[in-house]
This record gives sequence, structure tokens and C-alpha cells, in this order.
Amino acid sequence: MAAPSPSSEQPITDFPWCRIIGGDPRRFAPYIDLYRRALAEFGHQALPIAVHSPGYVGESDEQAIEELWPYYKEGRDRVGASRGWPPVTRAQFDQEVSAGGSLLSGQAETVCREDRSDGGRTGH
Repeated sequence: MAAPSPSSEQPITDFPWCRIIGGDPRRFAPYIDLYRRALAEFGHQALPIAVHSPGYVGESDEQAIEELWPYYKEGRDRVGASRGWPPVTRAQFDQEVSAGGSLLSGQAETVCREDRSDGGRTGH
């Protein structure tokens, strides 16, 4: 189930969860708020919010990022081609592996630190 648009006129009456795929976790805070309001409006119990962030752990932050790049590009370009997206650039990848991006990559300590901050990254 995709996240409903805030301007959606069709009532939502049965939804166990909300899924949002990809992008900066902070930009999804309004959708999480909408999801929780809709749960309450329709008498459903509030459910926990989970964030899935794919990534890669290496010996160092730099090594992990460099090792992940070609595999990320191959997979992202394959999916993107089927959806009409242009090939991903290194600059886009670098933004996704930076603090606040949607990919977790680095040495174990870096990935754990970023993973624990997901609630803060979405504002929830």
C-alpha cells in the first residue's frame, strides 16, 4: 500500500501499515503524521514505525562506500531502467551514503550510529 496523498478524497478504512521506499527519511515525516492521524480517525491502534535502510559494512567508511558503489549503481540502474529513470550518478550515490541519506555504509560503528538515529531522521 502506497502512502496516501494528503489531498486524497477517498477514505482509508483498512490499512495495517504504511510503506515508503527510498529517499531522505526526513521528508517522510508528514506521511508518518498522516498515517497516525488516519489510524486514530478510523479507530486503529497506533503501530510502530520501522525504517529500512540498506547498506554495507566495511573495514573503513571510505572502503565500504567505494566497494558498495558499483553494486548499488548496477542494481539501481537496472530497477531505474524499468521505471524510466536515468542512470544514477556518483553524486547522487554520495548524497545517499552521507549523513541523513537513505543508505547506511561505512565501518560498523558508523552504520550502527546512523541506524540508531533513524527515528530522529524521520522526526519520529
